[in-house]
Amino acid sequence: MFSGLATISLVFSLAAPAPAPPKNSIIGMYVCLKQSNVTTYEKTSDGRFEPVRFLVRYLDMKVLAVEKDYVCLAHDNAEIWVERENILTPKEAIKYFTEIIEREPTNERAISCRCWAYMAAGELNNALHDANEAVRLNPDSTAWKNNRGECYNKRKEYDKAIDEFTEILKTAPKYYFALFNRSESYIRTKKFDLALKDLEEVLKVEANVPHVHANLARVLATAPDEKIRDGKRALEAATIACKATKYRDGKCLEALAAAYAELGQFDEAIKYQTKVLDDVFYVKEEGDGPRQRLALYREKKPFHDK
Repeated sequence: MFSGLATISLVFSLAAPAPAPPKNSIIGMYVCLKQSNVTTYEKTSDGRFEPVRFLVRYLDMKVLAVEKDYVCLAHDNAEIWVERENILTPKEAIKYFTEIIEREPTNERAISCRCWAYMAAGELNNALHDANEAVRLNPDSTAWKNNRGECYNKRKEYDKAIDEFTEILKTAPKYYFALFNRSESYIRTKKFDLALKDLEEVLKVEANVPHVHANLARVLATAPDEKIRDGKRALEAATIACKATKYRDGKCLEALAAAYAELGQFDEAIKYQTKVLDDVFYVKEEGDGPRQRLALYREKKPFHDK
């Protein structure tokens, strides 16, 4: 999870591919805001857009809908609307922030924002270069160090990511972004006991973030160690995540499917794992894993991440 704006994230197919989004659609894509102080709106019952005060604390947010000149973004368990001209797709962000950096080479915020854009575009070497530069310019910034840690996660350099987040937490033990991102690192390296500890700490300070509940559900449903697994609690956590995201987020839906599979409710697992495939951008990032898990549930087998 990328901290940013408020501080100044088989070889063959096992199922039919998800339907392609409409050409040039940004629904489901992660985008960023040009600035942290853009006007946010709420949509009224009669379809008007009224300005509303809202604290934006993320650089990257997922597009849920587009209507006229406005875009709806997911922010924790809330939805906000902003004007389309104030958001940037990853490719747009690379161009936009590069122009700023050319004028202001030491603009650490622009450098860190471009880091996110490079990550989102899959240009991970460029992303790491920018992450290092932002930290060099401001070595005391926990946000920029956290963003570098997330870059390591994207590069699958999980040990480096864990070291980065752990160093942050020595001086900021309740820093939500580092705790959550380290839980991601631990899940990817199958250290589920450590991931569980981080997630339980996160929930003490951040109970409204859907992906925290999704990660908790994933650990409780898929850990190989049966002493960690708790299907009932996993289902509770995944349901919280899916309700908050209106059953549209691939990560949350996967956690829900895994929880149902752990409880032996495979019809429900298949139902929600199939819905995962509708989240085209999530599936693109996760590769064939979602389809592999769907095939597993069709065989009436739970997913244990060994």
